[in-house]
Amino acid sequence: MVQEIPRPMSLGQYYSRDAADDTPFSSWAYLIDLCRIAGEIIIPLSGFQEAIPPDAIDRADSKLVHWLLSLPKWKQELVDQDGVVDMVLFHAIGFAHA
Repeated sequence: MVQEIPRPMSLGQYYSRDAADDTPFSSWAYLIDLCRIAGEIIIPLSGFQEAIPPDAIDRADSKLVHWLLSLPKWKQELVDQDGVVDMVLFHAIGFAHA
């Protein structure tokens, strides 16, 4: 069985996707996006000297929930039809829940 190497996708294409788009992206693309989101969350929250405002926590939580909901259904399963675990997404989803 001959498999073709998929055409590389850009971050611009990843960020401009919509919910109806079924373009497959690698698990690494989703992990990179989660790391970008974590940077958007951690840097502003680290600037607070006292208690973190609840609205900042809500915004951070909504970004993580949006990321989890934007994963394609077939990526949310983590285990493919052959019983192989997608370890990159396993760690990404664990990081999102941490």
